[in-house]
Amino acid sequence: MMTKLLSYLQRFLRSMFGKIWVSQITLIILPVAIIGSLSFYASQQIINHQLIRLNTAALTQVEGNLSTLINRVYQLVTLYLVDSDIEKALKSKSMTPLERLQNVRTVEDKIMNYSLAFDHSYTHTMILGKNGLRYLTKNDSSAATLDDFINKDWYPKLFKAPNHLLWLNMNPGFESIPGQTPVLTFVKAMENQGVYGIYFFSLEESFLYDLYKNVPGNESQFYIVNGKGKILSHNHRTMVGRTLRGIELEMLLNHRPADETETEIYRRNHLITLIKKVHNMDWYIVYSVPEATHYQIIGGLKSKIAFIACLCFLLSAIIAYFMARSFSNPLVVLTRRVRTYLTPLSQAEKIAANAFEIDLLSSEYDMLIQRLDDTIHQLLREQEEKRKAEFHSLQMQINPHFLYNTLNSIKCLVWTKQIELIEPTLTALIKLLRQTVSLQDEIITLEEEIENIRNYIYLHQIRTGKNIVLNIHLAAGLEKCRLPKLLLQPMIENAIFHGIEPKNINGTIVLACTAAHHRVTIEIQDNGVGMDEAMIDKILTDNYASHNNFSGIGVHNVDRRIKLLYGDSFGLTLKSAPGIGTLVIITLPEIY
Repeated sequence: MMTKLLSYLQRFLRSMFGKIWVSQITLIILPVAIIGSLSFYASQQIINHQLIRLNTAALTQVEGNLSTLINRVYQLVTLYLVDSDIEKALKSKSMTPLERLQNVRTVEDKIMNYSLAFDHSYTHTMILGKNGLRYLTKNDSSAATLDDFINKDWYPKLFKAPNHLLWLNMNPGFESIPGQTPVLTFVKAMENQGVYGIYFFSLEESFLYDLYKNVPGNESQFYIVNGKGKILSHNHRTMVGRTLRGIELEMLLNHRPADETETEIYRRNHLITLIKKVHNMDWYIVYSVPEATHYQIIGGLKSKIAFIACLCFLLSAIIAYFMARSFSNPLVVLTRRVRTYLTPLSQAEKIAANAFEIDLLSSEYDMLIQRLDDTIHQLLREQEEKRKAEFHSLQMQINPHFLYNTLNSIKCLVWTKQIELIEPTLTALIKLLRQTVSLQDEIITLEEEIENIRNYIYLHQIRTGKNIVLNIHLAAGLEKCRLPKLLLQPMIENAIFHGIEPKNINGTIVLACTAAHHRVTIEIQDNGVGMDEAMIDKILTDNYASHNNFSGIGVHNVDRRIKLLYGDSFGLTLKSAPGIGTLVIITLPEIY
């Protein structure tokens, strides 16, 4: 079953429809996935930033409330220190029982009035005078006396800096506070020209807890700690009064901010911890939130994004299916037609049974190109062979009139006993015939072609008895330049028969050869009668011939041969005017 499924999947992915469908799905899903991931990451960063900002704001608010509380304590202490009635009562030494009772009543009334600034259920005040008097917010015969604190380690500090307020963490309380209730005690020496008493103000820890109890969640930690790591208040109630140790204390000491304007944030052990200093105190508010708390919010966002992504994928797959089907159907139809009309023994036919659209069409296309290429090369070979056969045929068409007249001229030389001319005449004829009928070399050098021209003109002079002057101007180095055989001889022949002979004079033919920019230019000019446009057109036509021509190669054949061999940018140009003469310009590539 699995094998069949894999086989079907492979065939599907190799088919044109499968490739288009998968490509479209990829092109749609990939951008969506990238954009979704980037959006989720950006949202995650924004949510983290916002949560940290909100936690920082909550921390700042708690710090503000705590600072306000401490300022109220300082103000309360100030009221006690500047109260003259309390100072007088604490400085009195010799008092009658009535005076003592009056002083106690006065101070206790003051304490009761001043304590209205705080909730009585959370605060406790005690004043111990050096005169032995003791004043409490609540009557308690078991409350401590001044002698109970003389041996405490903090007691000497009161008198070293009497203007400073000393904060003590005392557990349990020192008076009527329930025995296990954690309290914070503020102690201040009462001094005016000498210390006359000690002021104690105790604040239950639960009062601090009420300031922040609604801020942290169940998994978070929110606590107030002093600079030595002593926990003054904690949202986990069992932690109150403990001391931070080890890594927790090290983190506090390393990351605590320098002042209350800063909030230190650090991550450790999957916790995001914020630390803020309390104004004018060596206290720090610490708020540790598990990263999982943040991820609960982010997880909900992730689920929504995943749902939307799945929905987009499903819609994309459906849309891509119909689009791929519309794109691939024409190709499938074409493939079926190709299977129907496959040529026998073609490569496409060999793979047709298991081939898919692109494979089949690619193979058949390659075979088509191969057959087309073979056909083109075959046509080129046939054209070249045809051209060579045509040239050889023309080459072999030696005009019998020319031979008859030449042989008749040799016979006349014998009759007239001009024996010295017979040998050079026969030599010129033999050389000319040898070059003409030879099938070995179609391409010869320029000096060999000029030799053919000299032999032809010499034979013409013997036949007609008229002198023709041949002036040759050949640029240095062009002697070995190669060109098609019998290219210039038809031009010389044309100059004699159509230019010089009708004028009935001893003619002159100038042959000039130059080279520039890898091109050779050959100019042949005569001083004959010239030709009009009609005659030029007649000579350049394919069916023009003269019974006096040496061979069947005419001017038109020369131009066609050049273009077939070297292209249309090379060839022959004929310029003439009646009474002036004729100029033939032949352009060839410079080949050696």
